[in-house]
Amino acid sequence: MTEPNDDRPVVLLFAPHPDDETLGPGGTLARRVGEGFRVEVAVLTDGSQLFRHGGMEEPPPAEVARLRADETRRALEILGVGADRCEFWNLPDGQLQAHADAATDRAEALLRRHRPVEVLSTSVHEHHKDHVTTAEIVARAIERSGQRPLHWGYITSLRWGLSLGDLPEPIQRVDTAEFMDRKRQAIHQFQAHLGIVSPHQSQPLVDSWERYVTPEEVFIGPAPSEETRATEAQRTQRKPQSS
Repeated sequence: MTEPNDDRPVVLLFAPHPDDETLGPGGTLARRVGEGFRVEVAVLTDGSQLFRHGGMEEPPPAEVARLRADETRRALEILGVGADRCEFWNLPDGQLQAHADAATDRAEALLRRHRPVEVLSTSVHEHHKDHVTTAEIVARAIERSGQRPLHWGYITSLRWGLSLGDLPEPIQRVDTAEFMDRKRQAIHQFQAHLGIVSPHQSQPLVDSWERYVTPEEVFIGPAPSEETRATEAQRTQRKPQSS
């Protein structure tokens, strides 16, 4: 929840599922908090179908959704964002396209409420259909809002056969080297992937997410304007504010 006197500029992030906010731009979120920005997060789907992809019936979807939301809250605390800066829309995992109109309305309302200077979402080049739909929802919401924040797409998994060199849009890189340990600690909260949580599991769903812990995070989108660069440079010289 935002305090009435909190006038920090806002970075608004949209995540298709609980964990995308950490895997893609987690280091950048930690950096933005340190630079004096307020980070707000919206997680669009409930992530409830995680174990269904492997054919497992346990844990039940409602339990999976609860586990993953709790993991995201813990991860955001570690990144410095704060669990109270995250809202969960709980739309059906894997069915976001069917709810795109309502989600666009909600995203537009969030944009109008926070008036962010920077918006982060997945990109249209992602493999997962919910990730692509999230990018489309956010782009429409920004256009309808009449605002012009810097909009960058973060990467979790590009569509098969694509590489960064294939993309037509500009590529931006954020130095996140000093936040690698913090991001690693945040990622380790996702035990629904990294641990054994079902009696039908013989191994974790993911062996390691170490590939997401890098000294740079990559985004798709335009370079910041000179005015934006100057403003960010001024903010980084100030004492970081807590979330």
